[in-house]
Amino acid sequence: MLELYPYLQAIQQMETQFEFLRCALEGLSEKRTNDFFATKHKLEISDFRSRIEKLSAMGLDKSALDLTLQHTEKTLKKKWGGEKRELYRKQFVPDDLNKSELLLLVALFEGFLKDAYRALVYAEPRRAFASSGKQASLKEMFVDNVEEWRKSKFFQEIADDEVDRFDHLSFKDRIVALTKRYEFKFEEKEVKVAHELIERRHKISHCWTDRDEVKHVSPQDLGDARRVFNSIPLRLARQASGKYPKHFKN
Repeated sequence: MLELYPYLQAIQQMETQFEFLRCALEGLSEKRTNDFFATKHKLEISDFRSRIEKLSAMGLDKSALDLTLQHTEKTLKKKWGGEKRELYRKQFVPDDLNKSELLLLVALFEGFLKDAYRALVYAEPRRAFASSGKQASLKEMFVDNVEEWRKSKFFQEIADDEVDRFDHLSFKDRIVALTKRYEFKFEEKEVKVAHELIERRHKISHCWTDRDEVKHVSPQDLGDARRVFNSIPLRLARQASGKYPKHFKN
């Protein structure tokens, strides 16, 4: 049986953890901040010097290595210098915290959708396989003795395949599948907001290729995420528990 409460609790706990991190950052003294970045600076220089020494011991040109070391030390000084420290503290860290929270919120939400669909497949297999072509024959197999079918290894394997197929659909296609097969209803505005947030997650996940392509994640974005990633599962669980009380607990 799939219960909604652990999912909602996980969302709330994560929100609290990020609030705690933001509170801790705001209260961090300037000295502690400077000490942190100074330590990062020293460690990177120490690591690079160690590698230079190894290359020198292997017989590489010392003058070239010295020039490389000097250039790297200047680069690292700029990287961990005063202006950069302020950018990290006031812009990058808070914004990246928001992005991290959104990534985790989407992961929890999509995990719930996958678990919910698995429960639906087991609750009423005929609806899950009620499509055309090859799967039409599977639909007919679940006319009688559904309980016995659920216990079979064959059913567990095709159920796993079906859940994986569902999980790889776009978010909008997953909503369409739940609507058509199980006759569930969702709010169009909520679905639109969730779709946009999930698309944002995809861009954030690949931001190492083009960081400028990813917009900032604002507090309002996070508020929207918490709202729809609560309301959509609530809406789904209420409808599913009404139809399949043995498989869902609202």
